[in-house]
Amino acid sequence: MCAAKDLQVASRIVHLPLSWDDPACQLAIEKYMTTVRKDAPWCPSNLEFIRRINDLPNLDEVQRTVFDASYLVMGLGDVYLGAPVATT
Repeated sequence: MCAAKDLQVASRIVHLPLSWDDPACQLAIEKYMTTVRKDAPWCPSNLEFIRRINDLPNLDEVQRTVFDASYLVMGLGDVYLGAPVATT
């Protein structure tokens, strides 16, 4: 067993595309608002919700923050296997 500082874990960096406020996302939000909760604080715009709760000045800053971040992706063992769960 080695010291934690000497531990090396095989990993890789993968760059994936990100869909940003596209028609399919808008349709999903509309369906959610119609069938689940129309007054949810993240509706009708998830991006505006993210901007507001993070006190960002505009949606461009939300996009910059998301695209500039690095994400640690781990297997959680449920339906979100491999989802970004923490930023580094």
